[in-house]
Amino acid sequence: SNPVQEIEDQLRSALYQLQPENLNIDSNVDDAISVLNNWWVAAETAKLLPTGLAAAELPESRLSPEALARLKRNVFDADDGRYIRGCYLAKRISDHLSVDTQTDAERVLKVFQWVCRNVTLRGGDDYDYPVTQYDAVVIGRATPRDRASVMAGILKQMRIDSVVLTPKTAQDEKAPWLFGAFVQDDYLLFDMRLGLPVPRGDVEVEQRFITPATLKSLREHPDWLAALSPRAEQPYPLAAEELNSLQVSAVVSTHGWSQRMWAMEQLLPGETLCVLYDAPGKIDQLPGVFERLAAATPNTKPEEIGVWEYPLQQDASLGKMDAVALRSKQVDMLPFIVPIELKENKDTKKMQPVETMRHLRIRTEQIYGRRNDAIAQYIAIRQLSVSQPPDPGLTQIYQRAADDAFYWSGVCKFEAGEVASASKLLSDYLKRYRRGGHWVNDARLLLAEAYAASGDKAEALKLLRVQESNDPYRDRHAILMRAWSQGDPAPKAGTE
Repeated sequence: SNPVQEIEDQLRSALYQLQPENLNIDSNVDDAISVLNNWWVAAETAKLLPTGLAAAELPESRLSPEALARLKRNVFDADDGRYIRGCYLAKRISDHLSVDTQTDAERVLKVFQWVCRNVTLRGGDDYDYPVTQYDAVVIGRATPRDRASVMAGILKQMRIDSVVLTPKTAQDEKAPWLFGAFVQDDYLLFDMRLGLPVPRGDVEVEQRFITPATLKSLREHPDWLAALSPRAEQPYPLAAEELNSLQVSAVVSTHGWSQRMWAMEQLLPGETLCVLYDAPGKIDQLPGVFERLAAATPNTKPEEIGVWEYPLQQDASLGKMDAVALRSKQVDMLPFIVPIELKENKDTKKMQPVETMRHLRIRTEQIYGRRNDAIAQYIAIRQLSVSQPPDPGLTQIYQRAADDAFYWSGVCKFEAGEVASASKLLSDYLKRYRRGGHWVNDARLLLAEAYAASGDKAEALKLLRVQESNDPYRDRHAILMRAWSQGDPAPKAGTE
């Protein structure tokens, strides 16, 4: 037997268990981490760990004592497992979104649009609980900050850095902020709450909401921000004078700074390549993330680039969820276990319910870009709304899964460019689930976009005028209604 091959097979086994389509479906994180640590010890003992270049030094001033101690440990833990799963989810998404793109700017816009479609916004009635990037994508509903976190994770797999820009005077998390994708020594700017790029004012009207302004161009034309004012009496929250004194904070995961992630990434088998390590400092002559970002801004030192705190806060909150938060998350995750099958227990010989996780498998297929497979399988999930579950207590879960499958089928059709089919599905969804559907606001927005994409702006405008008080897209609707009805994205007094 070949000991080197056996050690590599151990790594393959751990990685297989940590893949998004397997972890918490066919495998669990503790078993996967146990295999990973066995591999790590075997690789160290056999002197297979990479020599030569070492991981960048840890930036101790940027880390709490607890985080520093964790990163210096020589073992993998459950947090590492979830981080690796998140990286592979982002890698799969980045792979299918990179197809048919030529430039980083194209890729960034495509990722942004995908994230805004697949991570919808919580409405006023939704309970806010902390999520990982994986949760945000799979459940498909989160906050604007979670959108930023997900987008940064996908762009990292494309080796594109991301930042959050806030006024230096900002005191709390309610302060305005923009997401920036670092392309060609500048930042392409996006508003994650509105789900719109900051539009350039020097391009054709039709191109404005698909042509992101850069930070340098926006500083020269601060009036472009007016296009994102929902109403004349409601100016965009970021003031023109604040554009010249923005705090730049890198969107990074400190989980990716450890020596073990550096070594593991070096040893990944060819078919499992993925960005797991994100150098916080120089490795040989290659700059770390803070040096790269500082180089784009004149007179900025690497230490002046911050770390965006939100992902760290989410990590800390995940382990401290109260009963209401845990219950809310459980309600959102429950539909993914269906349908329930009755199978005979080998020991007791009695029939017992078994969770198939089929709905979760299909959602994962969809996220990976396998839309045709997902649509075909979603039909079976949609039938659950009229199926008799093995236990009457499952009825609500079955109906919620069917609601999901109906809406996500429409998203699949839209993303496949089948706009007419998408419009039909989304229109049928709104008729069926108008009262009490989980995705009503999101379906209305996507249907309006489908109408606009097919050239029917009148029908799109009619839809956007129907607004619920808890609709998280109200400001976005106001901006698009003005742009689509007047062909002019600048606000006018007295117009909605």
